[in-house]
Amino acid sequence: MKATNFILFILLTLSLAGCRFEDSFPVPDNGDGSLRFIIDKPERPFTRGLPLSTADSLNSITVYGYYTGNGTDNWSAKYSDAVPNFMDGTILTNTGYGTSTANWTYSPTLYWPSFTNSNVSFYAYYPQPTETNGLTLTSTTGGLTFKYTAPETCVDQPDLMIATPVFDKNSGTVNLDLNHALVCIGFSAIGSYDVVETIEVANIVVSGTVSITGTASTFTWDLDDPVSTVYRVIPNGTVIDNTTQSIMQSNGYLLVPPQTLGENAIITVTTKYGVTKRYNMDNSVWEAGKNINYILDLKASNTDITDTVAFNYFVGAFWRYNETTERIIRMDNTGYWEAFVLCTDSQWDEEDIMVDGLAEGNPTKQGVAISGDPLQMIDTQTYVYGSGDISFRLGLTTSTVLDSANAKPRYAIVLIRYDNYTKNHLIYLRQGEAADSIIGSTRFAPYNIGTAAYEFIDYPSKVGGYKQWSTDTDIYIASGDGGPTTVDTDTIANVCPNGYRVPTADEFKALIYDTYYGYSGGLYADGYFDRQTITYTTNTSNGFTYPSVGSGADQAFAGIICYNTNNYSSAFFPFAGCLPAANPITNSQPGEQGYYWTTNLATYSSDDLRPNYFNPVYKDTISVPKCVSVTVGVWCERTDACTIRPVAVNYINSPDDTEGTLDGYTNDSGWE
Repeated sequence: MKATNFILFILLTLSLAGCRFEDSFPVPDNGDGSLRFIIDKPERPFTRGLPLSTADSLNSITVYGYYTGNGTDNWSAKYSDAVPNFMDGTILTNTGYGTSTANWTYSPTLYWPSFTNSNVSFYAYYPQPTETNGLTLTSTTGGLTFKYTAPETCVDQPDLMIATPVFDKNSGTVNLDLNHALVCIGFSAIGSYDVVETIEVANIVVSGTVSITGTASTFTWDLDDPVSTVYRVIPNGTVIDNTTQSIMQSNGYLLVPPQTLGENAIITVTTKYGVTKRYNMDNSVWEAGKNINYILDLKASNTDITDTVAFNYFVGAFWRYNETTERIIRMDNTGYWEAFVLCTDSQWDEEDIMVDGLAEGNPTKQGVAISGDPLQMIDTQTYVYGSGDISFRLGLTTSTVLDSANAKPRYAIVLIRYDNYTKNHLIYLRQGEAADSIIGSTRFAPYNIGTAAYEFIDYPSKVGGYKQWSTDTDIYIASGDGGPTTVDTDTIANVCPNGYRVPTADEFKALIYDTYYGYSGGLYADGYFDRQTITYTTNTSNGFTYPSVGSGADQAFAGIICYNTNNYSSAFFPFAGCLPAANPITNSQPGEQGYYWTTNLATYSSDDLRPNYFNPVYKDTISVPKCVSVTVGVWCERTDACTIRPVAVNYINSPDDTEGTLDGYTNDSGWE
């Protein structure tokens, strides 16, 4: 899959206009003309990284008052060198801080000047500078000037608020409207049952000088240059599912100067399960007073996952076009595990695929047969977890049927995290039996040919028949039968069903070399293999143990699933082995390799992938083949019998065309 790029959205900004929470000093009751303030705090849910829902959460305000004389020396003429000679950093304290009711006090009590036309102008801000909050008051002449450098620790970053100046007051109440001077950055996420561990922001402006002087009614910033220092916000450890959730600790928001971000500004996100995403934020505008919440789409893709699968695990699940019933997944495991829908193609939604525990009474150990027909799941759950051996089932909602057997299949991926969530395993899902292209233009059928010409087998995991490399005879035999069954096909031009043909070696080769190709080896939950007793057989010549179910015409093996990492399309090829010419009754290397009949011999160079075709595979968890053997090669001397996997005659964009139809074949067993 092309790594799907993950996308950023601005969710919420809070306008300061019209949002006022009024708290005031107690009104003096003796009529003595003492000075009274009303503090208007704009609504904002963050300060020092901590949510504020009411003005009661403010603990103090610092006020400066500039006395401008008898009215002739008014403020507009005096401001450039005026000093706060009326109130010089007076602290207004909320003695009700931490309660539901604010109680503001200051000392000593001040009174309005008694002479006519006296004037006082006021400035105020919050919070007071400390050694840790990065805020320094650098000047009080002609107004207020601050230097701010955001502390690297979010909890130390203040929500700097500066009041709109009140000019030339000489009586009445002083209304101080506080305005946020910084921008507050937070994050939400939607994901794949992962946990965000770190969010880092780099190459942004974190310092500057902010001033409010003279007759200006608003503050201005003189920003420093961006820095490469990494600032880390603090996630809250929430397990992110497929709904949008806040991932911030209450003391973990980022508070920095307002700015337009440059081209090097980036966010880097890492998760518990090893997903790392980097986002470029160039040209993003961070305005003062805004709460900006980025929604991170952290849904993992199969390219984000390191698959630690070992052989004998289920690697895929299959439904015919009109099937929706359960498929059983069971795996050995120690420790905790979880499973969920990781991604789907555009033909369905995650909610169409159900992931849930086994029905009551079903055995949880892999390889034990499950009696009865597959059940229709009714729970809409898309996430399941447990400890010990893994056991769950996959199903589709009843509405997720395709139009016909010829409709284009659809695909999805389920992720299992197991062994205490330290390992990952992918299961590739397919609904639909129409031939489809996995890589390139060739459309492979999902089934092998059966034990007679012109028919498909009824499940992808079943072996089907074997065709002999001979000019006059085709051999069709179900592995395990007492002897070969021969069918004279001298006059048969094509042993495949109508609309299909035997593939060429190059058509198989495309599965190996294409950029978007991938593979996994294991079992296939197709409604047959996953419900039968699994037999484990050891090859006495090499000690390799392979799984199989059934016998005769119903024998099925483990195999390899070939998939496209770009669109999730997949097809399963069972390790059918081959029937040596010297002894066509005994299957050679069943369950280890899949030799498939093609119309011509493959031509691979000596240093190519040829050895992978003939060496037994999955003798350990590291050896992984590229794909099934595509020809019998020299080793079979063109006389052995090999499995037949047909392809559609021509690649056609519309899978609903008549080519490749599955109607009218001689063996319709197991079809709905």
